[in-house]
Amino acid sequence: MRRRWPRTCPRLYWHLELDGWSLLGYEGVDGRHADYAPGSPDLPLVAAALTELQGISAPADVEIKQAEERWAPYAPEGTARYFAGDALLHTDFAPDNVLITGGRARLVDWAWPTRGAAWIDPGALALRLMDAGHSVEEAVAFARRFPCREDEMPWPRRGLGPPQMRRSMVWTPPAEQWSITMGERNAFKALIIGGSVGGLAAAHELGSAGADVAVYERSAGRTEPRGAGIVMQPEVEMLLERLGSSPRSVSVPLHERQQLHIHGKAERYKAPQLMTSWDTLYRALRDPLTEVCYRLDSSLARVRVEGHDVTAEFSDGYTVRGNFLVGADGIGSTTRRLIDPAARPAYAGYVAWRGLESESQVPDDLLELLSGRFTFFGSRGMQMLCYLVPGPNGELEEGVRRVNWVWYVNVAERNLSRLMAGRSGKQFVHFLPSGELMPGTVEEVGAQADSSLPPQFARLVRLSEVFMQPVFDLPPYRMVADHAALIGDAAGTVRPHTASGTSKAFGDAAGLAAAMNGWTPSKALPARGLEEWEVRRLAHLARLSEIGIELAVTSSLGVANGRQFFDSE
Repeated sequence: MRRRWPRTCPRLYWHLELDGWSLLGYEGVDGRHADYAPGSPDLPLVAAALTELQGISAPADVEIKQAEERWAPYAPEGTARYFAGDALLHTDFAPDNVLITGGRARLVDWAWPTRGAAWIDPGALALRLMDAGHSVEEAVAFARRFPCREDEMPWPRRGLGPPQMRRSMVWTPPAEQWSITMGERNAFKALIIGGSVGGLAAAHELGSAGADVAVYERSAGRTEPRGAGIVMQPEVEMLLERLGSSPRSVSVPLHERQQLHIHGKAERYKAPQLMTSWDTLYRALRDPLTEVCYRLDSSLARVRVEGHDVTAEFSDGYTVRGNFLVGADGIGSTTRRLIDPAARPAYAGYVAWRGLESESQVPDDLLELLSGRFTFFGSRGMQMLCYLVPGPNGELEEGVRRVNWVWYVNVAERNLSRLMAGRSGKQFVHFLPSGELMPGTVEEVGAQADSSLPPQFARLVRLSEVFMQPVFDLPPYRMVADHAALIGDAAGTVRPHTASGTSKAFGDAAGLAAAMNGWTPSKALPARGLEEWEVRRLAHLARLSEIGIELAVTSSLGVANGRQFFDSE
């Protein structure tokens, strides 16, 4: 294929076949995702890249997908022949598959190279342009500039492409020009703000309810995990099983709980549990969403509701229109701030120091103590717990798993800004990432561990790359607004001691999808169903919040006049 690869694609530098594996080394392309919004300066660059691709034929001696076979299941009987051709096709012009760099558009992620009619790529791009806010006429005019032969164009047909593409591509004689028109819209378009596990759960649940979903994540790279370890809960298990993944396939099993005393003595009892990790769960949810738009580096700036539509505007100028917006953007939710500016999280009075280390880096005697067990310690004003989770790529084998720990400690609010100052110069608010602790803070954490924790836990803290997350309270207030809803921590928080933060978001998403099931944009919103969902979930959230605070109080965490640590005064 590389002999026919257009110059707009990354170069293939080498190719090795080794023990049944194909290893390919490509040119690294450092760019940003294309902006398809009307008037974007990226559009001429995208057009130039596609024009170059249109002039390339698929090599006859390379086995790739045939368009007429690939799309036959979606095409009306007798029309699959219109897909046949000899052009080399990309077929997936999602904005995150086009990188803008050096004044050019580069086509990446060739997951579905296909041989077929040249009109297919312009048609696929036109659909993406409409998603970005172009009118039908504008998208048609853009697509008609490409040099595909008119005798390749399809006759009228409906429902081409994946089910998410609720449109028709129509050939309109006698003018012998093709146009794209919107087909009957049986689905609503859901804009999901926040691409962590709660947002991904919402994408799956709403997709199952018939929605055409798109996810927008503010992180420039993969979204940063805020809590490394996750206790497997029923809401998470149910969604995983629906996706074909058993909970055990993404979890480390535990068989005991053990309480450490200050001098290191352990008391144990049977307590089977499954433990997963944020990145393992993220991968299990993200990988099946191959047909869903997932746009990174998308910080929400404004939301507008006009009639049946809601428009999201992002800080980079990108704009997208849908029918319903879901705020799944966590404790620092911009969606919540735009909907209800008065609702703000309040510091709970303590922080969670965290670590996530490869078990291969943990001394054997310490690993033997911790493996297969949920280990915990508590004293006035602090609490620490530890358990093993899957490896960085979801590995469950001994030797490649990770040791996850969290240490809750009372810290006065006046000391928070000092501890949240990053060595990069950035002042963090809700999460201090690994590698950002100031050298003095690293030593302070180690010294406090030596003086306050059992020796096994103190050793673990000392050998870890520590990160930190303050604990915040956001009382439950509202979840539904005009053509919008909040889920997970965006709607309200629960203390981490309930081990319910992730499962609450999953339950919110499932209930929202049930309330929206069957709705189409031509109808009024299902106000009664949304109201009933909001009442149920707010009551559930309120009870979980109460339980979490009660659990914190048992360890004197966040209480008035509680014992304080890391005090600079």
